[in-house]
Amino acid sequence: MLANGGYFGHMWELYAVWTWIPAYLIASIAANGGSGESSSLASLLAFGTIAIGGIGAVAGSAADRFGRTGTTSASMAIGFLLTTVSIQLIPMVVDLVGWRWAFAPLSLAPILGTLSMQRLRNLPEAAKLAGGRG
Repeated sequence: MLANGGYFGHMWELYAVWTWIPAYLIASIAANGGSGESSSLASLLAFGTIAIGGIGAVAGSAADRFGRTGTTSASMAIGFLLTTVSIQLIPMVVDLVGWRWAFAPLSLAPILGTLSMQRLRNLPEAAKLAGGRG
């Protein structure tokens, strides 16, 4: 269950950010006096935001080499952090507090996921993961 908590914490924020980052960037650029090319810039930045997740694939290899719980915890601690509900809630949060704070509630997910993985790491069963590296 703790491993699932770590996974859910990560996925909660990940897909919500992927879904809403283009709208956020367009609103941010427009609020700062962006030009007619705002949409193109927002698209490029959104692509970069999502594409940089490819680094996570490298983390998978590191997890098997250095330990899954530690690698996963580190990944969620520098990441930003449950998918369908989050995606649906973002517009409501934007209406309440604006884009400036729209993603703040999503930070709870990686915090909870990281706590789950750290708790798992401290259990004797973690020694059975990744060849004894937890």
